[in-house]
Amino acid sequence: MDEQNISKIILDIFTKEFKVCDDMSNKEYLEKNLVYLERMEINYRERSENIKNSPTERAYARDLEQNCIGLINGIKFGISFLDSSSIDLVEKK
Repeated sequence: MDEQNISKIILDIFTKEFKVCDDMSNKEYLEKNLVYLERMEINYRERSENIKNSPTERAYARDLEQNCIGLINGIKFGISFLDSSSIDLVEKK
């Protein structure tokens, strides 16, 4: 079996068989968590910019804000991957 066929099988498994939540689709689950992470990111940004907080607390909030931004970007990528699951990503043109 060549490498392209193995990659295609793996992509099929991720898009069809992998289920993160039983009562909603993967896309709905990711979108729900995206909204939650966006609210967290706003909260952490406000805490990081609040001068009343200690420098340590502001730095910690900035780190958590950056973590949320990274997760948000990853989830957006995952959603775009699910949206294009009907496209053959392995096929060479």
